Amino acid sequence: MARAKQLLGTPYGFGNKEITQTDCSGFTQQVFSQFGVSLPHSAAGQAQYGKEVDSNDLQVGDLMFYRTYKDEPSHVGIYAGDGQIIHASYKNRRVQFDAINKGYYKQRFMYAKRLALNNYDASNE
Repeated sequence: MARAKQLLGTPYGFGNKEITQTDCSGFTQQVFSQFGVSLPHSAAGQAQYGKEVDSNDLQVGDLMFYRTYKDEPSHVGIYAGDGQIIHASYKNRRVQFDAINKGYYKQRFMYAKRLALNNYDASNE
């Protein structure tokens, strides 16, 4: 969470994964790259990896996937504990925390995935 919190307030930029601005999957890429995890730059691509976990068994660092503008996962955030996600919000144009039970996110939640962090390279699977 320390790396994710360093990015709080970073401006939103669709398709970007730069330090100066980011979108949701670029944000998760940046955070997980600090642990040697290489993820694709799309929510749908990232959803292909990891082990699905029950929403009642979430742990800090789990990826949470949402259906926002298409049927497959189109938004991703990181579970931050205490019923919160940290993510790059399109609506508020920045990286921020939100409650997972907030109406918008609760209605669009699809599933959560847990990644093993030991020399994980999603691009090789």
